[in-house]
Amino acid sequence: MPLQAIPVKCLRVFDDAEAAMSRAGSEDESRRPRVAFFDPDRLAGERGVALARLGQPEAAQEVLQPALASLDPSVVKTRPRLLAALATAHVQQGDVDRACELGAEALGIAAQQQVQPNLQDVRKLRLELEPWRNSQAVKNFDEQLRALGAA
Repeated sequence: MPLQAIPVKCLRVFDDAEAAMSRAGSEDESRRPRVAFFDPDRLAGERGVALARLGQPEAAQEVLQPALASLDPSVVKTRPRLLAALATAHVQQGDVDRACELGAEALGIAAQQQVQPNLQDVRKLRLELEPWRNSQAVKNFDEQLRALGAA
């Protein structure tokens, strides 16, 4: 598959998932008890993560900001993932200060929960910030990473 086709195919899969979810909305949830946690808001968040990873920061922000706002406060494992993706979108736009703020928020939650994939997302964000390692925002973020043992 040509490299340029990957983003289109990826986003098409999200469209298909949204369509399937809307068709299944009226089905009896008791038949699939472990699927009920995955709702349209969570799917939107995953789309935002994909958009950030595909290097589409504006589109990622448009999806991630409302996804974070609509996220049920009890769904704490998802929040750091979305925050790290939103921070990545800000890095891609050169907004290092905001990226570090979001990264610190994601780090705080991820460190408290000790969810390794979320901590990995924060560490990956730090790698993306490497060109700005001498900025005060990144130095502060590094200090937070060290303080929480996530460096």
